[in-house]
Amino acid sequence: MAGLFKGLGSVVNKAQAGMAAIDLDAKQKMKENTIKQQIQQLKSQRENVFARVGKEYYTAFKDDASVDGQFKEMFEILMAKENEIVAQEKQLEDIRAKYETEVRLLRGDGKAEAAAANCVKCGAPYQPGVTLFCAECGEDLRKPADTSSTCPNCGTPYDSAYAKFCRKCGHKLTEE
Repeated sequence: MAGLFKGLGSVVNKAQAGMAAIDLDAKQKMKENTIKQQIQQLKSQRENVFARVGKEYYTAFKDDASVDGQFKEMFEILMAKENEIVAQEKQLEDIRAKYETEVRLLRGDGKAEAAAANCVKCGAPYQPGVTLFCAECGEDLRKPADTSSTCPNCGTPYDSAYAKFCRKCGHKLTEE
C-alpha cells in the first residue's frame, strides 16, 4: 500500500509540474503578446509622425523652386493627386446639384428656380442657387454680379469686368 501512495504521489507531482509549466508558458505568451501590441502601437505612432513630418515638409516647401531630386518628384505626384481630388470633389458637387434640381423639379417645388440665369462672364445658362461654378468658363457664380453697369441699348445689367457685348441684345459694351 505504501508503494501505491508513493506511485500516486509521484504522478501528482508530475501533474503539478506539468500544470506549473503550462501556467508559466501561458504567462510568458501573455507577456510576449503585450509587448508585441506595444511594439505595434509604437510603430503606428511612428508612422503617424512620419506622415505628419512629410505633410509639414510638403506644406512648407511645395512652392519652393529649390526643391529637387526625389522630393520634387514626390511633390509633383502629391500635387497631381490634389488636383485629381479637387476635380472629383467638383464632379461630386455637380452630380449632387443636378440630383437636387431634378428632385425639386419632379416634386414640383423647383419651378420658380427652373428658369436659368446666365453667367456674367461667358453668358452660359445655369441654375441659380444650385450651380456654384459655370460649366463653360469656371466662373464662381456664388458671388453677386456687378450690376452697377447696364446696357445703354436695352438696360440689361452686366459685369463690366467681363462683358464685351450685351447678353440680351448683343450691343457692344466696351470701347477697344
